[in-house]
Amino acid sequence: MERVLGHLATSRFVAVCEDESKLVADLRLAPKSRVVVIENAIDDEDLEAGEDASDAGGPESGTLTFGAAMRFSAQKAPRNLIEAFALLLDARPEIPARLVVAGDGELFEEVAKEVGERGLEGRISLLGWRMDTKEILHSFDVFVLPSLYEGFSYAVLEAMAAGLPIVSTDVFGAKDTVARVPGNVVVPVEDSAALAGGMRDIMGSFDGDGSREGLKATGRANREYVRENFRQSEITRRTIELYREVSKKT
Repeated sequence: MERVLGHLATSRFVAVCEDESKLVADLRLAPKSRVVVIENAIDDEDLEAGEDASDAGGPESGTLTFGAAMRFSAQKAPRNLIEAFALLLDARPEIPARLVVAGDGELFEEVAKEVGERGLEGRISLLGWRMDTKEILHSFDVFVLPSLYEGFSYAVLEAMAAGLPIVSTDVFGAKDTVARVPGNVVVPVEDSAALAGGMRDIMGSFDGDGSREGLKATGRANREYVRENFRQSEITRRTIELYREVSKKT
């Protein structure tokens, strides 16, 4: 169906990142000449208002807070995140660390049970469904994306815009965002040990006495990268231009 529509019924096929554009070409969903990349974006006001999460002073002094916001589904791999954090605690027991996860979904109870079985209730907080995502981001030191696949993650863009360093699996869009800023970490998908290793690597920017200068520097660079490349006003302008171009040819 997508091939029929892509070849016979569409003037342009919009992909949200270069990875998705390549997939469209590989699957021959549309002629390569018709594929245009127009990325997801962050509202301009969100990029200009407020302070960076990494500068907000929210995280407990001396405790490194890894955080995530996700739907508790197989795609988002919440159990991989729990496994990775458990491996991290085993590898670096001298660093006080905790994990905070916001979100709900069909795997929530299963994940909560696993946290209890591992005896990690004091180190892992499952917040459930929350609407105050921006405030929650300001309680994190590092944002973690454990997903098996993504189109182009809004969660990562929001975390970067909030000034957080990122540990992400190598999903679509990661090369165009996370990997472009030194200090972030990208690891293979569906590999809890690799995810734990990425979290351990980013710990190198954290001093046990509570200093977060390395993490803050990465967070500021992330925020600036999103400001320069993923502003809603610019993405909207490009979208309107595309529609104008197509309308002139019909």
